[in-house]
Amino acid sequence: MNSLESEEICRWSRKNKIEDEIDYVDYGKEGQRGVRKLIFDGKQINVSPSLDGKFIEECNFQDIMFEIKIEVDKYILSQCTGDYNTDFELLSVSNKE
Repeated sequence: MNSLESEEICRWSRKNKIEDEIDYVDYGKEGQRGVRKLIFDGKQINVSPSLDGKFIEECNFQDIMFEIKIEVDKYILSQCTGDYNTDFELLSVSNKE
């Protein structure tokens, strides 16, 4: 399953208030393995990121937004209720064909 399919499932789960969990994996410039565990409990999205297996922080978001621009689609978590004080860009995907 690719990242976009996962995001579509997350959006569908949010709309239908179904609990869901997705592990979003990416790699840093120096090869660090980052994992963001997204857990939707039917009301909000909990994000628990880790880097090379070490827990970083935890935050909760009330919504996920999708911005479609000329060259890129962005998936943004918004309305944080934890320590994270801003919207969080989860994923950017080129929409050039």
